[in-house]
Amino acid sequence: MQNKWIKWGFIEGVMKASGKIIRKPLGVASKSLAGSMLATFIIGIIQSIGGLTGIVLGKKRILSSKNEIFGGIIFGLVASIMTVIGIWVFTYKEADVGIATFLITLAVVPGAIIDWLFFGKKLKKHQLIALLIFVVTAYCFLNFPPLIYFFELPVWILLSLALALLASINEVTSKLVRKMDVWVYNFWVGLTTMVVSFAGVVFFYKDNINLQDTRKILIISSLNGIIVLIMICAKLMSYKKGGYIALKSLVMQSTHLILATVFGVIFYNEVLTSGKIIGMVGFIFSFSLMNGNFFKKI
Repeated sequence: MQNKWIKWGFIEGVMKASGKIIRKPLGVASKSLAGSMLATFIIGIIQSIGGLTGIVLGKKRILSSKNEIFGGIIFGLVASIMTVIGIWVFTYKEADVGIATFLITLAVVPGAIIDWLFFGKKLKKHQLIALLIFVVTAYCFLNFPPLIYFFELPVWILLSLALALLASINEVTSKLVRKMDVWVYNFWVGLTTMVVSFAGVVFFYKDNINLQDTRKILIISSLNGIIVLIMICAKLMSYKKGGYIALKSLVMQSTHLILATVFGVIFYNEVLTSGKIIGMVGFIFSFSLMNGNFFKKI
């Protein structure tokens, strides 16, 4: 089937939404940058162990080509920073799961530009209009704030926007190493995450982490690590089946956005504003406009 990558993009979106929901209590337990890095270290351990297990059971080569290993390490470096920031966002009590998720989906915009510049996927006029609509829906999702709001954005919103840029970079890395075995990839990404986050924990350990918080971080991070393992497998499988950054991101991020927003309302009593509803509808519209033949192909 020509669009098998869609299924894997959907699975990745479900995993991302699930991870986002448990990262809110993880952020509360972490309380600081050091706590966020400790949580990331645990996630890296789970991911590398999962990757190594897959390598041993599948009798895979742990050392593939130098370029693929380098790609895995680069992805792990960026992913570890993203994980730390993704947890750090929710150390701020006012952080909204739905809004934070939507801001991260802005990765679609630089992702489409990267597709065009580096992979020859030229965007047509209707696709450019779709990206413009998508950006406008961001304003709606924030519930129509006054323009001065954008000159004094809260820290958690700035962190979410940083995640959007980093996410687009990692989409490129995933595509460049799409031929790499998923378990080998997870091993190198997890190992890199462990090294980077452990160095961060040592450097920022002046931020106190008490025993009770550590226990919560250990439990929630272990679950998050399993989710990340499945998510990265789905990401690579999507590209192996022919997906490319702009459309694959829209499939994954639309699933991610809708589920995370709904879960935020259900589990954390977040307000479902008219702006959020318009934003989700606008996202779906821009998605269908981005590829008008999509629904005919599934």
